[in-house]
Amino acid sequence: MTDKIMRPIRQTEMDYWNFTIDSEYDNRKNSLKSEMVDEINDIADTNYPKFVKALKVDKLIKDIDSLHKDYHKFKSEKELIELEKKRKKSVFSKYF
Repeated sequence: MTDKIMRPIRQTEMDYWNFTIDSEYDNRKNSLKSEMVDEINDIADTNYPKFVKALKVDKLIKDIDSLHKDYHKFKSEKELIELEKKRKKSVFSKYF
């Protein structure tokens, strides 16, 4: 049987192994986290319509969507509407 001499790990070796273990741990953790997020998003997307119906807010959501679209339409056409109103005002101001 050979006698082995125990030597302490050198600092450079210790740093190398610490870095290697930390990076492997971080890679695996990020991989698991992204898998979990994907799975959670799939489940949430599948259950969303049932959730909306259970809360009875589907009509409210449709109303909000329509109001949101109207608002953005108005916002984009605001200048045209203002010019039209100014034109009408100038036409009516001639008579008064």
